[in-house]
Amino acid sequence: MATLWAIVAALTASQQWADAEAICREHVAANPQDGAAWQLWGVVLLQQQKWAAAIAPLRRAVALVPGSAVWVQLGAALCGTEAFAEGLAAFEMALVLQPTDQDALCNAALALSRLGRTEEALARYRQLVQQQPNHGQGHLQLGHLYRQRQRYEAAIRAYRRAIACLPRCGAAWFGLGACWRGQGQWERARRAFGRAVRLEGRSVQAHLALAEMEIRTERWRPALRHYGRSLVLQPHSLPARLGLGGIYLRWERLTAAARCFRAVLQHHPDCPSALEGWLRVKAQTCDWTDWEPLLTRLWQHAGQAVLSPFHALFFDLTPATQQAIAQTLAQQIQVEVQVWHLSFRHQPDPTKPRLRLGYVSGDFRCHAVAHLMVRLFEWHDRARFEVVAYSLGPDDGSWYRQKLARDADAFVDVRGEAPSAIARRIFADGIDLAIDLSGYTDYGCPHALALRPAPVQVGYLGYPGTTGGDWLDYLIVDRVAVPPSEQVHFSETLAYLPHCYQLNDGSRPIAGDRHTLRQQSGLPPQGMVYCCFHHARKWSPMVLDCWLRVLQRVPQSCLWLLAPHPLAQHHLQQRAMAAGLAPTRLVFAPAIAKEAHLQRLTAADLA
Repeated sequence: MATLWAIVAALTASQQWADAEAICREHVAANPQDGAAWQLWGVVLLQQQKWAAAIAPLRRAVALVPGSAVWVQLGAALCGTEAFAEGLAAFEMALVLQPTDQDALCNAALALSRLGRTEEALARYRQLVQQQPNHGQGHLQLGHLYRQRQRYEAAIRAYRRAIACLPRCGAAWFGLGACWRGQGQWERARRAFGRAVRLEGRSVQAHLALAEMEIRTERWRPALRHYGRSLVLQPHSLPARLGLGGIYLRWERLTAAARCFRAVLQHHPDCPSALEGWLRVKAQTCDWTDWEPLLTRLWQHAGQAVLSPFHALFFDLTPATQQAIAQTLAQQIQVEVQVWHLSFRHQPDPTKPRLRLGYVSGDFRCHAVAHLMVRLFEWHDRARFEVVAYSLGPDDGSWYRQKLARDADAFVDVRGEAPSAIARRIFADGIDLAIDLSGYTDYGCPHALALRPAPVQVGYLGYPGTTGGDWLDYLIVDRVAVPPSEQVHFSETLAYLPHCYQLNDGSRPIAGDRHTLRQQSGLPPQGMVYCCFHHARKWSPMVLDCWLRVLQRVPQSCLWLLAPHPLAQHHLQQRAMAAGLAPTRLVFAPAIAKEAHLQRLTAADLA
């Protein structure tokens, strides 16, 4: 028998599998009662993952030499064919023969897990690591099970023990990253996924997870690199194509973004994320070919797939559809924050001399929101209110950021912090009323507010749509932005300001020579100039056609627009020509500094 083992070992070492199988087959044919030979044949088949073929030889082996090792091997073969209940029975037989058999314990736990008997699996893994504290695979599998049950702290401890036993175990680092991602600790998750990628560079799962965390922490180029690597490893990876498309959209590399989304739709024509991305590309390029059919296809998924409520605001949708989109995302956020097991108990303090207001925004910078509210903190009555600002976005060093920071009683930069940490800070600061200025826009952090760190929370200014969740008590609007009849489509109670909800800074000087400004801006010296300076994605076919009808009826008039992407300019001009208008009736203005922009507005008749 020793000679047989030596010959077969040499053949398998050189991967001469067929010869190894043939020798085993010949030997058992000549020696049918040689249980060790039957076992050897089964092992050769197991090494090739020929699970079904290995079962018969191993069954003969356990009948002839019923030791714990051969029962474990039989169990492995059965589990390989997904016969987990039979495999578990084999592992249990091994444990009857040898109660401390580590392989039997580990495999029994794995089978229990696959059968959905998680608590029993956890008990077996705990038994295993108690018997053998340095059993790295046991700690690893224990971590996986705890993570599946969203018991993140227990999972983190298990993964750390696995790493201590197996320092180069990429799966343990990935598990750590997944736990921290589940807890909303994006930076820690990013570092853990980075270790997983360095250890297992061919893991598509690790590259995709790292790319997601790079985006969460605003590292766009590394994210692009990892999505690209994922596609090298798995050319048809759906998440990688969608991720690349999203980054290209952000950078306004619209042709590249279109290529990504079209590639996905070619194989998955009803993929909601690809449809949404493709529509966003078309919106930013004002290409409305097949617009209505594409919208119809996308909104069939409203209330089912997670879509962007922010981008949905730019499409011609019913309030009910926008609400359904917001509710789907809100439900996902609420599920995610529930597993953090973090709650705050609010107790009123009647002795507090002033109400403490907490403004939460990613736009305390040179941004439209800051342009509008730059004097808001200054105007608050300090006898009644204390103002704390929580900045979620980048510090651009602009005058707007500096002024808002000076005017607040406290200005707290929480950019990049975990949502749970932000919520804890708001609660610790004793905020009475939290004002969310971001909603679902860039740099917003709905997860933090979903934890309800303040007793009263409202939405204002930056996002006049519903969150679809229960974490904002009120949304401050006016009757034009949100007619009272639409209250039914908002999860927040609508709080109406008497005239216009949008405050503004009226202190900036606006002056300029009209004739000179028109000449410098390429506007006609005579005729009505209609001015509409907003992002191209906010146009729709219906709205543009309304403006074109105005131009048709007002001779020598022109429409003055903020210069969009060159493709958008081309499509807008084509639509004007189709309406019988010269393309020069649309005049495009470049983006310039705020002071110069305000000055040039005096060249318009209606802005």
